[in-house]
Amino acid sequence: MPPLSRISLHCEPVRVRPPDRKVMDAVAMRILEIGEAVKALSSTTTSAEPDLNWRQIAGLRDVLTHHYFATHPEIIQATIDKDLDPLDEAIARMRGKIELLESPEA
Repeated sequence: MPPLSRISLHCEPVRVRPPDRKVMDAVAMRILEIGEAVKALSSTTTSAEPDLNWRQIAGLRDVLTHHYFATHPEIIQATIDKDLDPLDEAIARMRGKIELLESPEA
């Protein structure tokens, strides 16, 4: 299951304050996975969705990896509340374009 789908499974309890620490840790790990995947994307790929701040996504991965104990739950919460839906929508658009290119009619 992709990291965004895993996060979706955990998001509802996180939207209730105060969030459970175990859930926040699980979501933080999935965000770290997403950031790692983003780092592997080419500039050609990311340029297909210029409205997303790909650099910020990768940067959050670095924060979670290298400063894990200093990561505030508010950062994770803000990412859930503001950033995951636009990322999910961008990925869906990108997948749609790939499927069109790979279809036999293309």
